[in-house]
Amino acid sequence: MPIVFSVISALFYLGALAFPFTRTEFSPELGEIVPVPELQERLRSWLAQRLGVPEGENYLLQIVRHLLHGGVLDKFVGLAVVAFSVIFPVAKILAAGLVAMDRGRLLSPKWRDRLVHLVEGVGRLSMADVFIAAFVVVWFKASAIHFSITPRLGLYFYGSAALTSFFAVAVGKRPYPPASG
Repeated sequence: MPIVFSVISALFYLGALAFPFTRTEFSPELGEIVPVPELQERLRSWLAQRLGVPEGENYLLQIVRHLLHGGVLDKFVGLAVVAFSVIFPVAKILAAGLVAMDRGRLLSPKWRDRLVHLVEGVGRLSMADVFIAAFVVVWFKASAIHFSITPRLGLYFYGSAALTSFFAVAVGKRPYPPASG
């Protein structure tokens, strides 16, 4: 059963990378300042560009790439996103799959327990909790400047990957039966 959760989690994670994460739109109210609609659109576009506001469909790896090409703080945030949203989840899924597939054939109980503890530790550092906290902060800050964020299919795949990897680890923690000989 844990291998099923690991495979499903991996497929969801691939979906999170393949589909747009969010759709963003910047729509400041400029009607009182600039009464001409054509000028409003030009000013809105100029403001979006100057503020570095990404608009349209956003993919997880596109967001990371954008951060890594920014200043020092953006690079730091980009590396944190890579670690917590890409490296740790992939390591967690692979390790949970290894534990699930092994069933006492390759790993001794001692090494299996170590790997389970590693997966649990990595699980605490990855995916849902870190991402959701960051997303909520951005969501509230963005509304102040008329910046809307709409969840897309990739975000739902990401959440599903987090849940199924959690189940893979939880089910995989159970001790395996002794090998029949």
